Amino acid sequence: SVMNSVITHQSIIGLETAKQLEMEGEEADVMIGCVGGGSNFSGFVFPFISGKAEMIASTAEEVPKFTHGKFGYDFIDTAGILPQLKMFSLGAGFVPPGIYAGGLRYHGAAPALSMLIHSGRIKAEDVGETEVLAAMRLFASTQGIIPAPESGHAIASAIRYAKQEPQSKKNIIVNVSGHGLLDLSIFSRGEK
Repeated sequence: SVMNSVITHQSIIGLETAKQLEMEGEEADVMIGCVGGGSNFSGFVFPFISGKAEMIASTAEEVPKFTHGKFGYDFIDTAGILPQLKMFSLGAGFVPPGIYAGGLRYHGAAPALSMLIHSGRIKAEDVGETEVLAAMRLFASTQGIIPAPESGHAIASAIRYAKQEPQSKKNIIVNVSGHGLLDLSIFSRGEK
């Protein structure tokens, strides 16, 4: 959801993550998640916002709201009936392509998240289908978990990050927010 109020409820994700890290005596150095409307990602990272962890919002390159969108007031719905919110948006009239990750097709992002990306506290990056599918295959084969295509973006961003600093001992925390058991057919896309 794009509404800031939903983030409060989703913060259980980040609070649980913090508790799990505390139980292990660890801290998050990098936090990565996918962004559709932004409530799941925000709920994941906002409990850590005052800390030192780097935060990366991973989006579909077909819907590049943060890298190509405008930060300003826009309607949250295509009909223009609901209120306008200050957010990153590709425009309420943006018609997203029918991509493999349906949950990432929304034209905008939650205002609180948008503000933190605009300020530079949170970094955003776009990931394409080929990279996402490769990341999903690797994750499934090494972890035994089939991630949702949306979560595949976060996994791809984590792999990108890890490749930049291969000797690093940083704790990269990835929010795998859904399973891909209903998306198995996409695993055959782009196979060589």
